[in-house]
Amino acid sequence: MGHMKRGSRDDEDIVRSMIQAENDVINHRISWFSTVQGLIFATLGFVWEKSGNKDLITLICVLGLVISFLTLMLLLSANMAQNRLLRWWKQNKPADYTGPGVFGMQLPDKWLNTYLRVRLLFAWWNLFPVVFAVAWIIVLL
Repeated sequence: MGHMKRGSRDDEDIVRSMIQAENDVINHRISWFSTVQGLIFATLGFVWEKSGNKDLITLICVLGLVISFLTLMLLLSANMAQNRLLRWWKQNKPADYTGPGVFGMQLPDKWLNTYLRVRLLFAWWNLFPVVFAVAWIIVLL
């Protein structure tokens, strides 16, 4: 998008749809992640009481950790794509534009970068895999 001309009215719809596509990606990744983590925890519960399964339990925990890390990277990439789109729109929207914007929360320009950084670090969907990773570490120890 960096090579595009100054924003036009059509760009509003394009940017909004691209942000929505990233929201859909985040939703799919969280759904997939939740399902897989549930299955892995169920497997852990099944083998937990059986003797001689220490290596299998370790493997299950490592698998849960790896999936948590990979999901976090995927979620961060979707958030960074949204952030890039929001910055592009702020820089390239038509000077006379008075429409609703492309993202729900509209902040003054001076707060945008701070908001995007905080959102990237503390959005619940980004913290979700971190919480599961901590749980897997606790189980592993």
